[in-house]
Amino acid sequence: MTDLGTLGGSTSGAAAINEHGEVVGESISRSGYRGFVWRHGVMTELDSLGRETGQASSVNDHGLAAGLVSTFPDGFRATVWPTRRTGSSRSVSYRR
Repeated sequence: MTDLGTLGGSTSGAAAINEHGEVVGESISRSGYRGFVWRHGVMTELDSLGRETGQASSVNDHGLAAGLVSTFPDGFRATVWPTRRTGSSRSVSYRR
């Protein structure tokens, strides 16, 4: 087992891992819940698109993470992040 650390808050949780050992999930930071990618021993916050809450729930072997960003009070935006800094975040509207 490996301690992934946090983004400065009290807890984090892993949701998925790919063949390259990239881990994605959610961590509490000083500014709320944030999605993260953990690569080569370093946890990096994923862009929450200016919102308070984000979480990554899956990552593929091409380095794309997928998850949700809160658009409170409207709902959530489905979001795809590049985990290897090869592009920018993309999101689409999603309401529960």
